[in-house]
Amino acid sequence: MTRFLARFALIALVLAGAKPAAAQTLVIAARDSAAIVAAPAATVTTALRVTNRSADRASIVPKIEVPAEWSVPMGTQPFALAAGESDSWIVGVRLPARTPAGRYTILVSAEDSASHQIIRDSIAVSVSVVRALELSLTSRPTYSVSGNTYRAVFLLQNRGNVPTTVAVNAKSVLGGTVTLEASQLSIGAGASLPLVVSVATRTKGAEAQDDVVELFAADKSDTSVTATTSSRVTVVQEANTSEPFHRVASQLRLRAANGSAGVSPYEFVGGGALRDGGSEQLSFVLRGSPGASSQFGDQDEYHLELRGSKFTARAGDGLYRISSLSSNGQTGFGGGLDVRYGALGAGAFAQRFRRQPNGPTEAGAYLSARADDIIGRPQFTVSGLSRTGGILSGQVLGSGVTMDPISVVHIEAEVAGSTGPLGRGAAREAHVSGGDRVRYDVAHIAADNQFAGVYRGAEHDYASVSAKATEDLRFSASMGSHQSNGMVLGIMAPQYLRSTTLGMDYTSQFTLQYSSLTRTSNAYTARTDESQRGLLARSEQIFGTTRMWGSAGAGVATSLLGGQHEYHELSLGASANFGLNSLSLYGEASKGMSISRGSDNIITIGGDGRLQVAPGTSLTFNGFQTMLRSSGERFSQLDAGISQQLKTGSTVSLRVRLTGNAYDAREREVAFIEYTMPVQMPIGRVRSAGRVRGRVVDQETGLGVAGTLVRLGPQAAITDAEGNVAFAGLPAGEYRLSLAQRTSQTSVFTGDPTVRVDSTRRTPTTFALAVERAGLVIGSVRQMAVARTGIETTQDSLADAGPLNDVSLALIGVRDTLYATTDATGAYRFTEVASGSYVLKVMSESRTGARWEPAEIEVTVKPAVTRQVAFRSVPRRRAVQMIAPDSNPARK
Repeated sequence: MTRFLARFALIALVLAGAKPAAAQTLVIAARDSAAIVAAPAATVTTALRVTNRSADRASIVPKIEVPAEWSVPMGTQPFALAAGESDSWIVGVRLPARTPAGRYTILVSAEDSASHQIIRDSIAVSVSVVRALELSLTSRPTYSVSGNTYRAVFLLQNRGNVPTTVAVNAKSVLGGTVTLEASQLSIGAGASLPLVVSVATRTKGAEAQDDVVELFAADKSDTSVTATTSSRVTVVQEANTSEPFHRVASQLRLRAANGSAGVSPYEFVGGGALRDGGSEQLSFVLRGSPGASSQFGDQDEYHLELRGSKFTARAGDGLYRISSLSSNGQTGFGGGLDVRYGALGAGAFAQRFRRQPNGPTEAGAYLSARADDIIGRPQFTVSGLSRTGGILSGQVLGSGVTMDPISVVHIEAEVAGSTGPLGRGAAREAHVSGGDRVRYDVAHIAADNQFAGVYRGAEHDYASVSAKATEDLRFSASMGSHQSNGMVLGIMAPQYLRSTTLGMDYTSQFTLQYSSLTRTSNAYTARTDESQRGLLARSEQIFGTTRMWGSAGAGVATSLLGGQHEYHELSLGASANFGLNSLSLYGEASKGMSISRGSDNIITIGGDGRLQVAPGTSLTFNGFQTMLRSSGERFSQLDAGISQQLKTGSTVSLRVRLTGNAYDAREREVAFIEYTMPVQMPIGRVRSAGRVRGRVVDQETGLGVAGTLVRLGPQAAITDAEGNVAFAGLPAGEYRLSLAQRTSQTSVFTGDPTVRVDSTRRTPTTFALAVERAGLVIGSVRQMAVARTGIETTQDSLADAGPLNDVSLALIGVRDTLYATTDATGAYRFTEVASGSYVLKVMSESRTGARWEPAEIEVTVKPAVTRQVAFRSVPRRRAVQMIAPDSNPARK
């Protein structure tokens, strides 16, 4: 095409009568016209072969036309060709770094000396597609308060030469919540866009932590093209929150059921250490009333107990008692306190029996003392109790002793006397126990018919002994005698029960036991004697995850209705665990054991299990059926529930109970929904060791400075609106405070920055710092030279010989010493100088034959004031001695 146009122009000039110039015979040799492929920022070169076919010498002035911002580093220098001569015209073009992709045409031409165009051609350049992304951080805060949102601004740049769409995402290494204004952006070639990332990071503990936010960008047209950058921000705790709350583990249960279900609507239980690092233990139970009756055995209860190394305090429902003799044997609602101080002890309580008719009341107290210097370290106790209302009303006085005369003997003894509506009464108790390889336990309790205590009209004797023959074989024996005339209930129904047991146990897997039981009852002058004697063998075996057990027994029994007869009993069971699942089945049968079983012929079958039906979902069940074959009665019960574990750690359950018997065709059904939630109940700040409190104020106004970052050892915190800040849990040692503010980099603080932490100290260490605008000390150090030397009375003059660099200076204050060095111009600069008096001193040695003037100077610095001090290095004065000719020693 180019050749065609050149020929067409030549023909047109001839036809027009124009005389063609010699250069009109210049031609460019044929070449490859394909586009040259190049990348942005590349330099494209090509050679054009030019031939002068005229008979005259041709002068050539090249011209190259390129797109905007392109440059031509070669090919524009004029050159000449002799007649018939050929030469290469090298054309070089440099592409800008951000040249968009596409096809470009470069026009090349040449003129002769008369500015007539004598040659023209074109070069095609195809700029290839380049994809590149760049991310950079433009702004971020230096610190942020834990839980607050901070913003970091990044710049996304398209370093490629084509528009594209970029997907962006970000994450926090501390697990903070990261929010982007957009998840993808369209950006032109060479363009840039700001990206704002909002981050809310909540940290635990008192120590400051660095949160690194990583930002990722990927070209959606080519996912291999990516860019990454990050931002580091120090996350600190808010002022006065560095002391975390101490929490007690507890559990809250809420139940939804109708009023007749008989379940407590709520239950809140928990316990644990009262304070961090303390020995006091707190426990509590709050359980709502289930109504008039409960199939589940629920009972309302409100109980709180605090137990320490030297005291125990209780309030609410509980078993309050001083000793077993004086006890009522029933739980009451009240409060009590026991205190121990060395060998002394004391306690008192008061309660009301709210579950008994008319609500009897009771109050008691005791004193105890231990004699450490007597053998056995006996502890003596005296107690008194007053009870009003009920069948056991009266006053009880008691005295007891506890001692350990030798290591294998423990003795307890108590006697008590009472007065009440029935007159004066008395009771006694003795208990001896101990042993190691052979263990024994012997006890005796007795009280007369007038004693105002739960053992009224009763006598109990018990003795047991067990001996370990080998590590696997143990023998045991026990005997008991229990006699009661029923006076505690206000009726005369004497009963006498005697029991004897002999046993042998081998590795807890095989047990053989002989037992004898005799019961004698008297009611309205009628006496009944019953007895039961026999052997029982039991075995338990484990096979992998399966446990199997069984027992069989037989003997002879004598009952009121059946006379003397044989009896037998049998039980079998098995349980298995497989993962989170478990299953147990059991069965029992007995005949002729009315004394110990309450009925003559009983069969019971049952089972329980737990099945994990889905992740977090479990099914549990527990059921049994008992058949009294002698009467035909049947009793059955099934408890079942399905529970779902939530991500929060809470559990939602549906619980069902089905009960029934053979005489009532209607089965009673109870169902309710239960929500169980773990609760970490806060009960106070952790008063741990290593606590520090301080305040930062403005030096000029005296007001607290808010938003100041205070660093102390490994921790950092931000002052509140009043300038207060707190730290806790610092290891023992000496620390130096440092401050930083968002708004000003020219502020300094005054005051003692040293904090000493004592790990044994429970009260906080305090500090106080003041912030003020920084002062400035600047100046220069120059050297002086002798400009003229005078004779006799004429003084020498000094001239400035230029600056001195690398001269060290020190600004010495009471609290700190600052250092600076002169630059190439001899200037020095002390920035962020606190107000006060300093000594400014040149630390570098003076040159030989010179001295510093001045060597040091006192400087007073005021807030926001600049002080200038200049130092000079001046020649030292030398003493000159004039020697007369006749005094020259060499001439003598």
